[in-house]
Amino acid sequence: MKTIKTLGILCLMIISASCDELDELTEFDTSFTLSESVLISVEDGEEVQTFSQSVSLDLSEDQDVADNLNAIEEVSIQSLTYSYMDVMGNEEAQIENAQFTVAGTSIEIEDVSPADAQGATFTISDPSALNTIASALQNNPQTTISYTAEVLGAPVSFTLAIDVEVTVTIDPI
Repeated sequence: MKTIKTLGILCLMIISASCDELDELTEFDTSFTLSESVLISVEDGEEVQTFSQSVSLDLSEDQDVADNLNAIEEVSIQSLTYSYMDVMGNEEAQIENAQFTVAGTSIEIEDVSPADAQGATFTISDPSALNTIASALQNNPQTTISYTAEVLGAPVSFTLAIDVEVTVTIDPI
């Protein structure tokens, strides 16, 4: 009788381990870059002007994710970069107190002169910030990033380009 119980427990353990291995076999990762840009234009006016613009990040831009929206196991962010492009206006304009906001979390970014920063790529490397974005996208495959800042020395306009390198783990079974 003891041998039968032991054999039964051993069989259950093997079956359980096999199911976990089978589950891992059905998982796959898809990696891609979400790229968004927004035109920011601050007209001549007060000495300091505050502005805010938003862009949406949507995981379903990747076809594998779109086909498996209900099977997302994990989202991780490898990098978040941004750059200033197509800068026009006052070359001495300054952007200060800038931040990205995602899911209620603010990510401070450095003060710059868009003219001086044109073409340079800036990287957000704070793991906590990247994890916040990943969690927001895992909970809802579409999330918004807001960019808020103060401009001194308007008028100035520029395009803010944002690139987010994402890996999504999908388990369709």
